[in-house]
Amino acid sequence: MLRCGGRLALVNLTEGEGDDTQFVSDWIERFSAGPIQVGGRRPVVVGPSLEERGFVGVRREYCGHGESWPSAIVTARKPG
Repeated sequence: MLRCGGRLALVNLTEGEGDDTQFVSDWIERFSAGPIQVGGRRPVVVGPSLEERGFVGVRREYCGHGESWPSAIVTARKPG
């Protein structure tokens, strides 16, 4: 539970950008063939879902670019 005005921080596997797009395309293909192959995990983009649920100040920072897994650090605040 997050109180009004509380801050939320998430780190997740996300859709690839730039050179990482092929890596993520392959991941999604493997997930479609059998989720267990990739530990049941798939890339997601959570920012729009947070906005739909009323969170404000949603910010997303992409991490990856061949140096690590395509990940996003997402921060937001619950209004109130």
